[in-house]
Amino acid sequence: MAVQHIGEHIPPGLKIELPPDIMNKVVAKFKSSMDKATKDKAYETVKGLLGQIPEAKGVVVGPPLSDKATQGYDYGMTATFEGPEAFGIYLKHPKHVE
Repeated sequence: MAVQHIGEHIPPGLKIELPPDIMNKVVAKFKSSMDKATKDKAYETVKGLLGQIPEAKGVVVGPPLSDKATQGYDYGMTATFEGPEAFGIYLKHPKHVE
């Protein structure tokens, strides 16, 4: 499945006002065989990579606070960006592509 990003399907000339901040949220599932230490290392790796991207502000990475509403996901990441330009820079940043 191809991932689509904001702006890919906006007709030319159409003006869209976006909120000043953009929040990018990601959820994922680890393999059931993965132990806690490996999961913790994955969280720290992602935090470290995002910490090297100046446009990523307010980064939160880790397990869910409650299992009740997760629908089986056991990993989450949220990063805030100061507008669409900063988010676009993040998408192309070598550490994000890595």
